Amino acid sequence: MSLSILLLTDSVSLPRKKPEHTKYHDTWPELLRKAGHTVIQCSIGGATSGDLLKQCFFYNGECFDADVVIVQCGIVDCAPRFLTKIELKIFQSIPIIGKRIIRLMNKNWIRKIRKITYTKKAKYLQNIKSIENSFKKSAVYFLTIAPAHKEYETILNGVTKNILDYNELLVNNMKSIDINGVEKEGIMSDFHHLNEKGHLFIFERIMNQLNTVN
Repeated sequence: MSLSILLLTDSVSLPRKKPEHTKYHDTWPELLRKAGHTVIQCSIGGATSGDLLKQCFFYNGECFDADVVIVQCGIVDCAPRFLTKIELKIFQSIPIIGKRIIRLMNKNWIRKIRKITYTKKAKYLQNIKSIENSFKKSAVYFLTIAPAHKEYETILNGVTKNILDYNELLVNNMKSIDINGVEKEGIMSDFHHLNEKGHLFIFERIMNQLNTVN
């Protein structure tokens, strides 16, 4: 059965040319199109749940009558940071010395002390519930955040726990599609974005869920 599907995602659904190369035709949104579904894609690199919530105004049930909405977000919300967004913008605006300060502060021990995320857990839960409520006539599913392999934890201390905590909120409160089984071989060397194998895995998980939609 062909379905109309709206995708709201960060960069995890997009093609990339670095650190490795994944072509557009190998991404899971395009695989859904090849499977015969009508897919409208709103994907924003670096998007938080709050950023995607703002896009719902343009795609809600009054504008696009989707059978299914698939939302993928969370890693940008929960990743440990050494600066807030405002602090980062301030330092980036300072010529030369700003970049040096950013390099000096980009340390795991600073992340551990400051305990900054772009979206607090309570706000994240509020955002994803608001996204779901924007599409009352559609089946809304949230992809879980991909697991952090040990190398990712080494370079971004605390990311493993944060992913587990935010995934727990998502799974306990929303209809979710679990992607925790994605293998290390399906993730790029930045430990976050997907290669061809990772996109195929996500596509297959989504298709399993779509088969249950009436």
